[in-house]
Amino acid sequence: MMWINKSSKNNRGARVLLFVLEFLCIFNSLSFRVCATENRKKALVIYDRQNYFSYSDNVVNSIKELFGAYNLAGEDISAAKYESNYLNKYDYVFVLGIDGELNNKKIIKDLKDYKGKICWIGKGIEYFIENNSKYNLEYVGKKMDITEIYYGNGQEKIKSVESIDKFPIESKELFTILKPLNSQVEVLSYISDGREFYPYALNDKNLWYVSRVDDNSVLFYIFSDLLNGMFSFKRDSKGKVYIRIEDVHPFRDQKKLRAIADYLSDEGVPFMIALIPTYVDTKTGYINTISHKKDFAKTIRYMQEKGGSVILHGYTHQNSKEEASGEGFEFWDGQKDEPLKCDIEKYVYDKVGSGLKECVKNGIYPLGFEAPHYAMDINGYREIKKYFSTYVGQYQSNNEKFTTTPFPYTIYHTDSFNKLIPENLGYVESENNLSIPSIKENFKQVSLSKGYTAGAFFHCYLDIKYLKEIVQFFKSQNVDFLDLKEEDNWVKWEDISIKSADGDIDVNYPKEKYKDIEEEKPKKVGYIENINLVLIVIVSVFCIVFLFVFIVLKKIDRKKFLR
Repeated sequence: MMWINKSSKNNRGARVLLFVLEFLCIFNSLSFRVCATENRKKALVIYDRQNYFSYSDNVVNSIKELFGAYNLAGEDISAAKYESNYLNKYDYVFVLGIDGELNNKKIIKDLKDYKGKICWIGKGIEYFIENNSKYNLEYVGKKMDITEIYYGNGQEKIKSVESIDKFPIESKELFTILKPLNSQVEVLSYISDGREFYPYALNDKNLWYVSRVDDNSVLFYIFSDLLNGMFSFKRDSKGKVYIRIEDVHPFRDQKKLRAIADYLSDEGVPFMIALIPTYVDTKTGYINTISHKKDFAKTIRYMQEKGGSVILHGYTHQNSKEEASGEGFEFWDGQKDEPLKCDIEKYVYDKVGSGLKECVKNGIYPLGFEAPHYAMDINGYREIKKYFSTYVGQYQSNNEKFTTTPFPYTIYHTDSFNKLIPENLGYVESENNLSIPSIKENFKQVSLSKGYTAGAFFHCYLDIKYLKEIVQFFKSQNVDFLDLKEEDNWVKWEDISIKSADGDIDVNYPKEKYKDIEEEKPKKVGYIENINLVLIVIVSVFCIVFLFVFIVLKKIDRKKFLR
């Protein structure tokens, strides 16, 4: 804001007026955001169990987070704790039957009287539709040998099962089967055991039924697309794709990094850079930061100029003496497979601050965050929300065991994220000839969700020919590429502020405090330094003893000579 000359009374009045107007604009903007969040419709998930037997994924949490793709607020309650009339304050109700223990008279009665839309998933539906003449549905039973699912990808009416896309599914899972009693019931998707077809998803009046949903297969993408119809949510049919260059740290080959940036820029493809600002080498004991490698900092700035958007990929991408950067976990105990036992608020604050300071003083400006290996518990997510508007990757749905969920949509304003841009296509493995076909198949599945957001990642040490193959594949699918700089993003930590919108990045921080520093010698890791100190002490003691012995022997020889 430009201030007017202070010497004039009129100018002082003008300044006051401008200040008031600016304050009102900010206040109205904040008020609008608060109201927009508070006025969101609400969906309730009633469940009998949160995860399938032998699986760690918390399906309830994944469904609640998915609601953020439809501007809904999600809440949940156990069927065992449900009280009468509880669901009446919600716009939508979901019932998740994993064990099928849902013969709760309070729930069944309230659902029968409920005027809003209901989505029942999985087991227990027989308790709801029996003696309920409202619905033209009949409970048939359960099937275990299902091998295929068919989905019309948004077709209003399925004319024949053979005319829609088919996808393989694991045959060991259990599916509940309903039969429509007349043509008023719309079958939205089919499953098959290779011999007969059965409805997978159907709609009758205010009831949507889905035979089974997990959060890590094509079933989740089909379910996500079905919700667009249930919520009457308008979405652009065309999706967006991004490519992320993964695990970029100060010891990566800079020629390869520049070649990647040049290729993607020439192809008109914006990209993300998952940056690890500090490399810890447990073999040599050295800690190497961006500031220690000015040529590397210049390369990252070059990549930014070529269309790259930096994502802070942790600070060191490791948290134990045995793990080198880029290999270990950082916000999760990978050895014990459990949350970190530490003050997570301080831990995240320190890690984020260290990473951002290292970046900004070298002219590098992250626009989002990605946890190493996507591993982080709910408390970690809530801490990251304080500093980043944007998280990129997959979602860990539980706090007990490491497992992740790939969403098909960007989600907003949930328990765990301000905004999550999902990765769901996988990555290139040079030793695995099926990795690129797998990316292509994953893309086919994700694109069942109209208006999808899809992402894949590529390690810069691989042959660039693999990157070229997946870029040309995406171009053949006529996709739009997601440019993170074009989106509204913010990053804030103490006196560091980074914002992006419409391709521009606005950076504010005290230059004198985080000024660019001269190239330093890499520091050694603490435990290596201690070993060196011990060695120095041992050598020093040895030298002193040797000197003492030498002096004593010298005196003895002198006495012999004097005799």
